[in-house]
Amino acid sequence: STMEQIEMALFAFLFAALAYCGYLIQEKNKEVEALNDKVTAASLRRKQKQRTRSIRKRLGSMEDLTSTNTS
Repeated sequence: STMEQIEMALFAFLFAALAYCGYLIQEKNKEVEALNDKVTAASLRRKQKQRTRSIRKRLGSMEDLTSTNTS
């Protein structure tokens, strides 16, 4: 009957809409993961810079100590 056909069409439409939403969510997730990777890489670089900076400071203070000892 016509009613059953309408119901089938509605169900098909709903299913397609849900599938499309799932696809969109997956795409968004990929974008978010890519952003996360960028942020992680940036923070790792920042940490590395801070580490080298503090090492340089330590080395500098050690040089100060040795120079005062030798003079």
